[in-house]
Amino acid sequence: MSKKKKKLSKHNEKAEKILSFGIISGLVIGVLVAFVLFILTDNMFWMVLPLITTFVGFAISSLINKGNAKIKPSTSKSKY
Repeated sequence: MSKKKKKLSKHNEKAEKILSFGIISGLVIGVLVAFVLFILTDNMFWMVLPLITTFVGFAISSLINKGNAKIKPSTSKSKY
């Protein structure tokens, strides 16, 4: 039994790329900043920063996707 793979539209592919980019960039920035702040202050609180920036990156990328979502009129006409 083979499952058919759903083909994503161009808009969904772009949205998926933007979301993953936002999450990954938020995580990377959080890890780098947390490491530097941990070294400078010797406070374990900064180790929570990557988790926070991951969610911030997700929120920002969601807002970018929401701004890019434009309602386009349908060009296909139904024959009913």
